[in-house]
Amino acid sequence: MKYSRNTSEKALEHIEVHGLAPTHKRIVDMVGANRKVLDLGCATGYLAEAFAANECRVTGIELDNEAAEKASRFCTNVITGDAGDPEVLSLAGDGFDYIVCADILEHLVDPWTVLNTFHGMLANDGEVIVSVPNIAYWQMRYKLLTGRFDYTETGLLDRTHLRFFTVRTFIQTAETCGYDLIEMVVNDAGVPGFRYPGEWHKLPGWMQWFVRKSPNLCVYHAIYRLCPQR
Repeated sequence: MKYSRNTSEKALEHIEVHGLAPTHKRIVDMVGANRKVLDLGCATGYLAEAFAANECRVTGIELDNEAAEKASRFCTNVITGDAGDPEVLSLAGDGFDYIVCADILEHLVDPWTVLNTFHGMLANDGEVIVSVPNIAYWQMRYKLLTGRFDYTETGLLDRTHLRFFTVRTFIQTAETCGYDLIEMVVNDAGVPGFRYPGEWHKLPGWMQWFVRKSPNLCVYHAIYRLCPQR
């Protein structure tokens, strides 16, 4: 995925200083070891590096030539092209145990076609892992009530976001595209000072219940594990 230079540099600088975000670490744990992985929008390969450290065989797709060249250090194959183009996706091959879309689908013009294309690329027991922000998060609702919808460099209204999902509408999108939801992980509960999964245990029990009960209100960001409908 090609971001504005300012946005991509900020994200990569943050990773360089602080390491992988909780989202990335959780996805790496989900994928596990010795898997065939497609990293959609692999950027400079910061996720691919973690996959490769677990002896995974990683194919990356990246639009930015400079970033793709850097990612080639950790990927067995890097395809330079638009991750939202089915013809580019077809160059990656098939038989993937995991297709990872870490904060990518919201940047694509047609994520529905991309999700449908994945069906022919997965191994028999393959899964798709997607992380996307939740536009129905309570702070966003408050901004809309006050008439604000201001794009920013990062966050829910990142100026490079083309599509917006709530927790409910993303699950519906996945089902429409032929997937069952295996698991939804609340990656960021949206509670100031607390992060999930790292500090989920620090939340009071009533707050954990409320977050799970009202994901469209409380969840800032989530990870979804999907498998093709049998």
